[in-house]
Amino acid sequence: MTVKNSHSGRRVARTAVIAVIGLVIASFFANSYAFGNLQFRIKDVSGFDYASLSSKLQLDACNPSAFPASFDKFDAVILYRGNDFATMSVNGGMVMPHQPAHFDGKLKLDAQTVSGLIVAFSDALDGRNTAYNEDDISMTMTVNTNLLGIVPYSQTREFTFSEFKQVMSLQKNTEYAC
Repeated sequence: MTVKNSHSGRRVARTAVIAVIGLVIASFFANSYAFGNLQFRIKDVSGFDYASLSSKLQLDACNPSAFPASFDKFDAVILYRGNDFATMSVNGGMVMPHQPAHFDGKLKLDAQTVSGLIVAFSDALDGRNTAYNEDDISMTMTVNTNLLGIVPYSQTREFTFSEFKQVMSLQKNTEYAC
């Protein structure tokens, strides 16, 4: 009788191990799917500090999927002619399904690039032709997380300035799902 119980015990153990592995894999893909579908929009920029050239930033994150999602860090770098113009940094957290979440962060301008733009702007006011072109502005957005709390994962997306303006304007309408 112990031989029969031994075989059925192994079968139950094998089934349990396969079920746990399947559950972990399904959870990994659900977490990855939810993370990949997170939507972000800038809700507010306020409290500009002239000494540090920085502002407080409020970022909304929307999770249009049916699974909880989280992110650890949202970083964006705005470039002007290949040089850093501004950086945005927001610490993340959990975003529940079909719900928005609000996160606070910081927007910081690069002093050297800003001073160069002020000189170019003053040239334009004096009637001189400036080399300002929207095509010189781009943005790289990176969102980092740990899938299932253990697997480091990040997504990076690059935008031209016109693409970025379009994404921001669409999020005020129907594209932003929350």
